Amino acid sequence: MRPFVVAAVATLALAGCGGDAAAPEPTPSSPAASPATNEPSPHSTEVPGQPFGRAQAGAAYLVVGVAHDDTLNVRNGPGPGYDILTEIPPTGQAVATGRDTIVDSGLWFEVDVAAVRGWASSSFLALAGATADITADVVADAGGTAPSAATLEELGLLVADLRASTDPPSNVVIVAGPNVGDVGEITVDVVGLGDDAVKGERLAVFATPTDSGFTLMSVEMTLLCDRGVDSGLCV
Repeated sequence: MRPFVVAAVATLALAGCGGDAAAPEPTPSSPAASPATNEPSPHSTEVPGQPFGRAQAGAAYLVVGVAHDDTLNVRNGPGPGYDILTEIPPTGQAVATGRDTIVDSGLWFEVDVAAVRGWASSSFLALAGATADITADVVADAGGTAPSAATLEELGLLVADLRASTDPPSNVVIVAGPNVGDVGEITVDVVGLGDDAVKGERLAVFATPTDSGFTLMSVEMTLLCDRGVDSGLCV
């Protein structure tokens, strides 16, 4: 089992999102924020930085790596100093216009969210690849026995740790749940696996409630792709 990768959870949540003025904003490569301004407008043809050519026009991007109690801000310019136009929930999505730009705070995509067009940090956007049942792999990595934990949150993080990388260290974030009924369910994003095509994995973890907590029942993994998708695989 890899060393437990939970320290990065708080780092990602604090570095990337937040729907209120007190919360820091997405800064994928630099903590420095751009000066606050209302320019350019979302539909301006002139934006700071240099085009990068990564955003795929018309593609639906999943919000990834945003904690379940947080949101991803869409702004009227590419940088954390621009005004917030709208917010996307952690399991929401946005459609790319095809425009992107590299600025001091990283790579930003112009996106459409409902009737709003603005800019969002690409660090928190990914294309969905194939979904697969990886229960057998997780059980094997856990030593051949379905893992258990006292809480659903602990079980979700335990499963995520089995999938996470230590070099580079992955960011592990609970993005939905826990939901408990006859079956417990929690969704965890593992972002950063040391692959320039695979941004990470979204893990839907299902568990059976027991007298002492929860025991893993199944895991569905959705690939999170950074550059593109071909036949369900990241390219």
